[in-house]
Amino acid sequence: MIDRSWVYRVIIYFLITAAAVVVLVPSVAGWFGKDEQVPAIIRNHFQKRIQLGLDLQGGLHLVYEVQVQKAVSDKADRLSVELEEKLRKDKKIHDVHAERVGDDEIKMVFKNPADLAKCDSRFLKDYQRYLTEQGRDKDKGELTLKIDSDYVDELKEYAVTQGVQTITGRVDKLGVAEPSVNKKGNDIVVELPGLKPEDFEHVKNQIGRTAQLEFKFVDDGSEYMKKLTALASSKKAEFPGLEVGYDAWQEKDSQTQHSDVYVRSKDRAEIEKFLGSLAKEDQVPSDHEIGFEQVNPREDTDDEGNATPSKKDRMWRTYYLHRRAELTGEYIEDADVGQDSQTFRPEVNLKFDSEGANIFEKISGANIGRKMAIILDDRINSAPVIETRIGGGRARITMGGATADRMSIMQEAKDLVAVLRSGALPAPLKKTFETQVGPTLGREAVDKAKRSMLVGSLVVILFMLIYYRVSGLIADVAMMLNIL
Repeated sequence: MIDRSWVYRVIIYFLITAAAVVVLVPSVAGWFGKDEQVPAIIRNHFQKRIQLGLDLQGGLHLVYEVQVQKAVSDKADRLSVELEEKLRKDKKIHDVHAERVGDDEIKMVFKNPADLAKCDSRFLKDYQRYLTEQGRDKDKGELTLKIDSDYVDELKEYAVTQGVQTITGRVDKLGVAEPSVNKKGNDIVVELPGLKPEDFEHVKNQIGRTAQLEFKFVDDGSEYMKKLTALASSKKAEFPGLEVGYDAWQEKDSQTQHSDVYVRSKDRAEIEKFLGSLAKEDQVPSDHEIGFEQVNPREDTDDEGNATPSKKDRMWRTYYLHRRAELTGEYIEDADVGQDSQTFRPEVNLKFDSEGANIFEKISGANIGRKMAIILDDRINSAPVIETRIGGGRARITMGGATADRMSIMQEAKDLVAVLRSGALPAPLKKTFETQVGPTLGREAVDKAKRSMLVGSLVVILFMLIYYRVSGLIADVAMMLNIL
């Protein structure tokens, strides 16, 4: 009588062995270039393979340094906005201005110094985890707060950890097999084995893109920009590429007239060099900044506000912006690719979450007639005039950059949607190391390993059969099962 337990063991071993063979088929077929010969039923259900590392099949090795101080300064900006809003809502104090000083300090200035007393320890209780008081000037109505050092360390750690998760999400969407994304201090090490050389640049652009989206208002008609453009005209000999431009527009309902002046040049670096040459008293005020947009020739204007379509090269122009962002990409709930109904140009449609929608509606309603700059990765994408209160929590980014090819613009839009959906990096990245590993040595090592395994296995099998005969046959079968 046959022992049933022995039968059960045979069946179990057989099923395990069969499963091992089926799972290994894609890997073995790939090694020998026989993918097309794999039966469809196996191809459809078993796709994972044994992946070779970067050293064996080549690929891309990158090291990025996370600019953690930007995460700290961004948090200080957000806390400034929160403090202003809380004072207006809870204490009914409207004449107060909070701004970041340096990376981790917040200076609050009360127009009525007596209001400073209302910003007491009870009011600041909710911010004790983040902020410590540095000093008060009751006569001037000034309060200085600083982000707590422990919280600064927490923000920096979060920036790196979140950076790893964001990059991992982006790499996964690119379809790179078995990527490695790891944290090392303030650095992120990325290894992408098997990546083809022709894909290197595209992948690097997607990984390193900060995708920080900000909405800031343009301070049009400012005395500072009148002074700046006058200085640009006076330094024409030193900076021959600089020109002065003029903008004018009218509010749709009230017919209020707006105007603005700006500096422009074919080379952004020349404008930045000019700004860097300014004397201390002529520097951009701390609560403002200069933004840059690259515009088409048809969008450019001369000193009298007339269009200049004869210019062939695109121009960089400046905007005088409030430094504080009114809205950021952290409120984005979804993004997708669309098309402008008039120009048929690709665009990215944004949908904000409920909180972002409320903020967007509020700031648009309070700033009708003003220009709002849409800034992506420190570059102004567009600066449309707000004609009415915008509800529904939706916005759009027109695409194109300096590219005229529509297919390239569409790919640019798809890439932007991909990074926005995976989330903006909490801090910019600086690439500190890059190496492209070729597959030649790795392929040679793999080929030699295959040959050595086949030859070695064959020698062992033959030796066991000749020397041990039946026992050797059993040992050979056991060895093959172990390999599987």
